[in-house]
Amino acid sequence: MLCECINVVVPVEVIERRIPGGVVGYRRSVPNATFCSDGSLTRVGFMTPLDTQMWAEEVQSFGVRFLDEDGAFVEMAVVDGLSGLTCPCPWLHLDIIDTVMWAWLAGMPSGELVVPAGWERPEEGSMRFIPNEEMEGLPVVARSGIDVLADPETGEPVYVGRPFEAAQDYDVILRRAEESIRNQRWDEAIDWLQFAATIRPLDEQPAGVLQALRERHGRSRRAPE
Repeated sequence: MLCECINVVVPVEVIERRIPGGVVGYRRSVPNATFCSDGSLTRVGFMTPLDTQMWAEEVQSFGVRFLDEDGAFVEMAVVDGLSGLTCPCPWLHLDIIDTVMWAWLAGMPSGELVVPAGWERPEEGSMRFIPNEEMEGLPVVARSGIDVLADPETGEPVYVGRPFEAAQDYDVILRRAEESIRNQRWDEAIDWLQFAATIRPLDEQPAGVLQALRERHGRSRRAPE
């Protein structure tokens, strides 16, 4: 099963047990066209960590368990298409075959690569990873489910699918940052503030908070957990 960009992987058995409507209902709720399933696992893909986080939170709202006390995935997993699992996962096997990240249920044969309807193998060089710190503050020149940014190296257009456009309001994101700060989730607060800065330059107060958090906690960005 394809695992391109950033992926939320949930076993079919978990979806049938936890989510109303089972796989059919789950697929209907997916906010983009990236769903695919090999019969044992399902995958939904995103192009940014925060969109991935939003979907992971949506899945968890149905009672799907995310991480155990040791930091291992329980009933869902997040897979980076370049680096693999973002946390340990005993039930998921990954491999790169013909430059594409595949995932399948551990203990099962890999089978054929399952992809979303209409998927085509990207041409060499047509996709490139841009670190979040490089994307921070880049102007969005178009927004309609897709952000069009300027590549920080070449100046060429970069197209970033954003399925949660309705949730990407500056004030809403700042409220999420404030909630993270109240709960002392410092890394998460930095993520939300940096995300807000991609929509418009931060106002003086949140910009000061972001600088203070960076200085105090010494990090830039993280993959969703």
